Amino acid sequence: MQRRTFLKIGDRLTIRCNYSEVACHLRVAGKMIPVEIINGGTSDRPVPMAQILNQDGSPFSFPVHCGEVGIYGSKENLYILE
Repeated sequence: MQRRTFLKIGDRLTIRCNYSEVACHLRVAGKMIPVEIINGGTSDRPVPMAQILNQDGSPFSFPVHCGEVGIYGSKENLYILE
């Protein structure tokens, strides 16, 4: 059984990216990629988004929905499966 690791806005991690349509388009599907969970909303209505990063920590592209890269759950209960 896979273990859930819970995450929050501001966390940085390296994960194996899902094979989603967005990930395939960005050519990161199936690859180990650094990601930061950012707030794509406002302070009173946070919307977690995944910012894919280059190896130097700079943004790779536009932020994407967390599920596109393999981060699941809702605002308060984001997790990855390990």
